[in-house]
Amino acid sequence: MDLLDLIADFGIVGGQYAPPLDLSQAEIEHILSFDHSLIADIRAILEANPNNEKAIQAVHDLMALQMCTMALPGCQVTDYDNDLPLLLSFYEGLTDEAYDWIHSAEIENSGIKHELLQFLMNGPMQPVSDRAQHVNAVVEFLAEHQGSVQFSEEEIQWLLENPDEFQGTVDFLTELNFDPDAIKSVKWTIAADLAGVAGLDELFSQTSMSILIDFTDCCPQGIDDYDGWTDVPEGQAYAEILQDEILMLKQVYPGWNDFLIRHWAQWRLYKDGIHTLADVCGLIEGWGSACDMANGVFYALEGDGTNATLSFLAAAPGGFYVTASRVLKKAVNIGGTTRRFAWRQVGNKIAFSHGSKYREIWKAEYPALHDVNNRAHHLMPQAKWDNVVLQKAAKANPANLPDGVDPFHMNMPANGWPVHKNRHGSHPNYSTQIDQRLSEWLSNNPNATNEDAAKSIWQWQNQIRAQIGVSSNGPKLNDIILPPVPNP
Repeated sequence: MDLLDLIADFGIVGGQYAPPLDLSQAEIEHILSFDHSLIADIRAILEANPNNEKAIQAVHDLMALQMCTMALPGCQVTDYDNDLPLLLSFYEGLTDEAYDWIHSAEIENSGIKHELLQFLMNGPMQPVSDRAQHVNAVVEFLAEHQGSVQFSEEEIQWLLENPDEFQGTVDFLTELNFDPDAIKSVKWTIAADLAGVAGLDELFSQTSMSILIDFTDCCPQGIDDYDGWTDVPEGQAYAEILQDEILMLKQVYPGWNDFLIRHWAQWRLYKDGIHTLADVCGLIEGWGSACDMANGVFYALEGDGTNATLSFLAAAPGGFYVTASRVLKKAVNIGGTTRRFAWRQVGNKIAFSHGSKYREIWKAEYPALHDVNNRAHHLMPQAKWDNVVLQKAAKANPANLPDGVDPFHMNMPANGWPVHKNRHGSHPNYSTQIDQRLSEWLSNNPNATNEDAAKSIWQWQNQIRAQIGVSSNGPKLNDIILPPVPNP
C-alpha cells in the first residue's frame, strides 16, 4: 500500500472511487515526506465514507494544517496527528451554512479557518458535536448581526474559541438591543482578553490603560482636579470608575464570569461615566452653573429628559447627585481630596463603591492608619453588605436625613475605625453579634423607614467606635459585647 496505490484508487482521474482526491503537487510531496501512516489513514477514511465530499475536504484540510499552507500570519509547520475521523465528524456536525462559511474564500484567506481547525485539534477536550454546535451558533449569529456589530477577524476568532463566553456575550447584546455602546463594550472586553489584561488585577497595567484610552477617548478637560487624579497616567479616572463598577457587580452577581462582568461594567461606564465626570464639575468650586447647564444639554441629547431636568434643577442636597442609571453619588472632601462615593442599585439591592480603596481614603480621616500596626476595621463587616437593615439604611433619601448623616455606605469613613493589630485578629463573635443586633432592631421596629434605619445605624456606629476606643491594649474585637442598635 503506497502513494501510487492511493493515487490509482483516489487519484485525479480514473480512480475506482468518486469524487477524485485530486492531490496537488505539494500534497503529493507532503505525503512522500510524512509518516507512512498518513497514506493508510487517508485510504481508511475515504473507503469508509465513499462519495463523501466532506471526507475529501477533511483530507485536504488536515494536510494543509500539517503543511501550514492555510493563510495565517507567522504560521509554522506542525506535526498534527492524522485525526481524520475527528475532522470529518466536526464537518458533519456543521450546518450547511456553517460548513460553506468555513470554506468560503473570505474565511480561507483570512486565517480564521486555520485558527479554528488548530483550536479543534489542540484546544480543550470537548465533544466534537459540542464544538460543531458552537460554530453553528456563531455563524448563525454573524449571519444575522454582523452588519451591525462589524466584528473583525480577530474578534470573530475570539467568539469561535470561547464558547462559554459567547453565549453570555450574545445574551448581553440582545438584552440591550445591540446598543452601540454595548457593542463597543464587547469589543473592549475582547481586546483586553486578547492582550491578556482582562482580569481586574490587570486593570491599571500599562497595556490595559492603553486599551481603555482607545475605547473611551479619555479624558475630559478638568479631570485632573477630580478625586485626587493629579499627575497620574492618562485614563486613570475612567479606570477607577470602571474598577468600582466591576467590584459592585461582582458583589451582587458572584456567579457571573469575568467577561460578563466586564461587558456590563464598561457599558455602565459609557452610559454613566461621562455624566459622572461632568456632574462632578458642578460640585467643584469655581465651575458652577455653566458646567451644570452643559451637562443638562448632554443628558437631553441622549434622550434622557428626566435626568436633564434633574441636572438643571441641581436639587440634591449636601453634595449628592443622581445619575442616569439609578446611582446615588456624593462628592466628599476628605483631607483636601474630593472623593466620589457611589450607591448603585443593582436588582433590588444597593452595592457600594470603593471596595478595594477604603484604607487609603480612611487615612485622611483617621491618621492612626498611617501606622502599619493599625488595621482599617469595618464597623459593619463587608460580608454583611446585603443585610436587610443595612440595605434599608443604604436606600435612605439624603434629603430626609439630618446634617452629617448619610445613607449607609460600607466604605465611607463613617463605617471605619483604626484598630491595633493586637486587638483586631479574627473576630467571628463580633460579626455574629452584628447580625444578632440588626435582627433585634428589625424585630423591634417592623415599620421603620429607610431613614430611620440610616439614623439608627449612624448612632450605633458612633457607639461602637467609642466602645472600641484607640488603645492598643484594650479588649480584642472578638471579646467586645456590642450594645443594641438604637431605636428611632
